[in-house]
Amino acid sequence: MKSLPFEIKFEPSPQLESYAKNYPIIFLSCAAEAGAREQLLDDLSGGAIKRAREQSLRFKGREGQLLDVSGFPPIGKLGRIVLLGTEKGKADEDSDGEDSDDEDSDDEDKDSSAVSLSSQDESGVSPQTLRHIFKQGAQVFTRLHGIGSGTCLWVYDGARVSDFILSPSVASEGALGALLSSYRFDEYLTEDEHDERSIRLESLSISVSGMNYSLEELEASYSSRKCLTSGIFFARDLVNEPPNALSPPRYAERLQETLGPLPGIKVEVLTEQELSALGFRALLAVSRASEHGARVVIIRYSPPEGDTRDPLVFVGKGVTFDSGGLSLKPANSMEDMKMDMGGSAAVVGALRAISEGGVRRSCVGIVGLVENMPGGNAQRPGDVVRTLSGKTVEVLNTDAEGRLVLADLLWYAQSEFQPRAVIDLATLTGAMIVALGEEYAGFFANDDFLAKRLESSSRSSQEKIWRLPLDAAYDSLLRSPIADMKNIGGGGAGSITAAQFLQRFIKSGKNATKSATKSATKSAAGDEQAKKTKEDKDGVKTRWAHIDIAGVTWATKARLGRPRGASGFGVRLLYDLASSFADED
Repeated sequence: MKSLPFEIKFEPSPQLESYAKNYPIIFLSCAAEAGAREQLLDDLSGGAIKRAREQSLRFKGREGQLLDVSGFPPIGKLGRIVLLGTEKGKADEDSDGEDSDDEDSDDEDKDSSAVSLSSQDESGVSPQTLRHIFKQGAQVFTRLHGIGSGTCLWVYDGARVSDFILSPSVASEGALGALLSSYRFDEYLTEDEHDERSIRLESLSISVSGMNYSLEELEASYSSRKCLTSGIFFARDLVNEPPNALSPPRYAERLQETLGPLPGIKVEVLTEQELSALGFRALLAVSRASEHGARVVIIRYSPPEGDTRDPLVFVGKGVTFDSGGLSLKPANSMEDMKMDMGGSAAVVGALRAISEGGVRRSCVGIVGLVENMPGGNAQRPGDVVRTLSGKTVEVLNTDAEGRLVLADLLWYAQSEFQPRAVIDLATLTGAMIVALGEEYAGFFANDDFLAKRLESSSRSSQEKIWRLPLDAAYDSLLRSPIADMKNIGGGGAGSITAAQFLQRFIKSGKNATKSATKSATKSAAGDEQAKKTKEDKDGVKTRWAHIDIAGVTWATKARLGRPRGASGFGVRLLYDLASSFADED
């Protein structure tokens, strides 16, 4: 696991004049009109910033625009200065012919609130503002390419500058944007040229304007972002690994090596023989033709303080390579199938961040690690397998293997633990990519309370999810004449029928609803609360959500804060969800 690529420092605003000249490059986030800090830097630059603005025909201080002041000498006592626009609105032209780094739509500010009702953090800062600041931090790092090693200063004086004063989460979110943009997976590059693609930055200093909070509060906010960076980088590394380097046994060993030493973490690995004895028949059917034995890894996190009962349980699909089995995929659909373990990577990345961040909520991660290969011993279309629950499944397509893995994992999670809620993540269906593309993950939930918590965490974490329906009307598509169900539906609604399949492995009863009743009594008061409590007493199923991350696990093109390849999606979402349950307690 790589360490953080560079150091983040926070500089107090009142001393800007004294320390600005110490930096070889300064990024100034600015608005359409010059602010007080821009005017101060302009004085230090001998008026270069003002001249650059006047002579540029394109730069209007809008989001996505930038202007390199070094093209308008002299620059007085300062080094290179780059202006970054912050005003809302799409820049139809980029300054001085330079392309904007921002490939994200300007509609994202709207999209982030479209998930549900708008929300703010504890200091009143909106998710849209955090998204904006994240993108600014990402743009700062992206524009550093080619400057060589050294230090850099980022001065924020643009639209939403008042939010820097209001909340420490704003400055730390900008730092996160810069850090996540720095990710590179170069483990297997041996040529010297690969160094040219790496930005050798030693430290990035962020000048914070007139803080309404202490430096200690800012450092605490940034500390959680550092933990997130660690977890996201870990998840990205795992997904980017070639399948010959990350077989199920090796994956399990890596989790023991990386997560085992972390505070509050206990890692248990179930071997193929143990899984067989326990009755994981559906999971083992998927891995039958692989030379690499299946593994299930259980990661228990106990917080340093707080309730260790009723844990949140995160379940991840970990198909380290998916050929489709005997229902073989076409060649061009197989080349990226190392990413079919993205759900497991999100779970273990989140557990890493949760441990390092000391989140006060008991959590358990369960990942099923298998390889789906063809061969003489492979399961066949037409086979019937008996799951851990005892229910039988007619396997009509061996490329719909993820739901078989999850069926056993979900049942085990509820049998071994009395979970507050169970959330599974999986690159499950191509139909989800058709529906939502690479912008949103689709999710299903059997409980509105849990769905709202996930939607809130989606807004806070900037990881976009969209709820789709669970409806018994789709169950007829899963009927089998010889088994309890078949593993594929028929025709359309592929993502929904997959979720309906998984829901059949969610338990009901007193044990399943004990913690649901507890959290319902703590949720919003009123008629909805009373109705929910009554449903819990009547035996509603375990609170469960399924998140299909097929379209968001692997990025086909780079964006600010997210390189091409593994995105690490899900780590921030689960971290925020765990934190929200800790705050509730």
